[in-house]
Amino acid sequence: MKRATRTILFLICLLLMAGVVGFLGYSVYTSQKESAQLKEEQAAVAQQEAEAAKKTTPEPTATPEPTAPPIATIEPTPEATPEPTPELAKIVFSVRGDYLSDVSIAKEDGYPQLLQKLMDEKKYINVEVLDNTFENAGTLSQMAVAGVSDEKIQEYITKHNEQGPAAAESEYALTETQLRDDVEQFKNDGADKDAIAVICMGYAGGWNYDPQELADQQQQILNTFSQQDKFLIVGSYPAYEEWNDADNYNSVMQSVWGDHFLLINNGVVDQPKFSAEGHQQLAEAIFNKLEQLGYLDEAVIGEKEESKEEDAEKKEDAEKADDEEKKDEEKEDVKSESEEAAEESPETVTLTADGGGSTITVKVDADGNYHDDDGVAYETDGNGYWSDSLGRYWTS
Repeated sequence: MKRATRTILFLICLLLMAGVVGFLGYSVYTSQKESAQLKEEQAAVAQQEAEAAKKTTPEPTATPEPTAPPIATIEPTPEATPEPTPELAKIVFSVRGDYLSDVSIAKEDGYPQLLQKLMDEKKYINVEVLDNTFENAGTLSQMAVAGVSDEKIQEYITKHNEQGPAAAESEYALTETQLRDDVEQFKNDGADKDAIAVICMGYAGGWNYDPQELADQQQQILNTFSQQDKFLIVGSYPAYEEWNDADNYNSVMQSVWGDHFLLINNGVVDQPKFSAEGHQQLAEAIFNKLEQLGYLDEAVIGEKEESKEEDAEKKEDAEKADDEEKKDEEKEDVKSESEEAAEESPETVTLTADGGGSTITVKVDADGNYHDDDGVAYETDGNGYWSDSLGRYWTS
């Protein structure tokens, strides 16, 4: 019984000891585990703080070595290249058709030249008037000079021949059946094709008494120009006894050409067309109509280069003339002085040697000085007493 009890107690003690050992072992294990976890947490916190410190603490920067100031290099200033002056758009008018004059008016005094003069008086520096008129030529010859095809002109000739010779036998015939012999020398091969056409034709005939045919012929000349929307038709019908139908003429022209037609036989030009006054009136009428049509809206007022050169030449010529005039005046002054001296002194003077005896004749030169034939000079005191260059004395 006692032995059994001891055995049981011993076993119980063993169990208790095993429990205590197990508990202690578990406590140590738990403590070590918590300690390791704490260290890990502390290490993580320390690492985070270190990284944060790196971000907030600026790294020291190296102090730059002092360097010498750069030497300034003076670049040469490039010369400014002047921009080219844009060319002015030129306004060119080409006057085609009748010259409207006889030998009493020189061509340089005709209405095309007077029209250019009006442009110059306005100081339009980009406006030019070309005189392509053809003296006393019928409309078919006018077309030939303007460059209308031979085929088209032949159509009119054929039509006129079909009318019979009677129409062409009149002294002032309006029918043309052949061209003038000199048309070739007046052609300019379309040099004015880009100009604004001013067509004044029909006065010398060639259109078979038919204003509609004349309008068609004017159109043929207009077709040789590139600007079909800018042109002027100047109406100048012939006042012949054989044909005087101004109302029909004006009606057809105005119907075909509208605002592009300039009627001049209604008092616009009241002087004879062959007169200087008539040409001036015609030039003024054309100028006013061109302004009305707006063809001079882009005309520029200024001084032409050639005008500046002409002014410089005129100034230079005037200065030369002034210099020449001054020289002439100086020469006249010298001449006058010499003449006055000659007038005041006689040309020859007879002198008598002081004390009587020999005589000598002396002459005065252009400068008023006296000398004898041997070249001896003489002077006078103005009171009749003289002396010569040899020391002798004389009286006059």
